[in-house]
Amino acid sequence: MNRVILEDLEQKVLALRALHAKLRDMEAGPSFGDVVARSRPA
Repeated sequence: MNRVILEDLEQKVLALRALHAKLRDMEAGPSFGDVVARSRPA
């Protein structure tokens, strides 16, 4: 059971990374992580 959940989660992570890269390429702007990091007070 855990293996099935892990495999599903890994596929979702890969899809999310691919989407993130695609969006970054389309907008040629900062990554979401960069925006979040800058929005937090130091």
